Amino acid sequence: PEPCAYGTHATSMRSAKCEPCAEGTYQNRLGSVNCAICIPGHVCSEGTAEPQPCLAGTYSGEEGLVNRSQCLDCPLGFFCRERCSDPERCYAGRRGESSRLGDPLACTPCAEGTTSNAGSSRCDMCTSGNYELPQAARNATIVCEACVEHATCPTDNVTLRTLVVDEAH
Repeated sequence: PEPCAYGTHATSMRSAKCEPCAEGTYQNRLGSVNCAICIPGHVCSEGTAEPQPCLAGTYSGEEGLVNRSQCLDCPLGFFCRERCSDPERCYAGRRGESSRLGDPLACTPCAEGTTSNAGSSRCDMCTSGNYELPQAARNATIVCEACVEHATCPTDNVTLRTLVVDEAH
């Protein structure tokens, strides 16, 4: 018998009959008896020879997906490259302010004087040498200013309460 084509499998070792791989599985070898389960970050429709990737901005850590609608939106503070099975954090100093980011450069750089931890959706700290002005509203945009005269702001995230005043003053 002729070997089964890509995306199909024989029903048994001696069978001449080839069947398409079921949804959620694929086969990328000729003459196979079994289809493999679709790998995370990919989808496999019926008769798939090669798993198709979840698109950039989406991901899936699950096996056996059938179509791209099952790929999840990449969450805030993260980016998901094509074929992503596990979202990656936006780098420190950048923010992921929307979902479905598909590239690390889609994470927006923080404004001068501000920074963020990796995986953040907001720039919510002041950089070293700056301090945070008090916020009127809880979720207000952070405002940072250069450290005041006769004081030091030696680390990120300094506030008026935590800035260090020179001993002479």
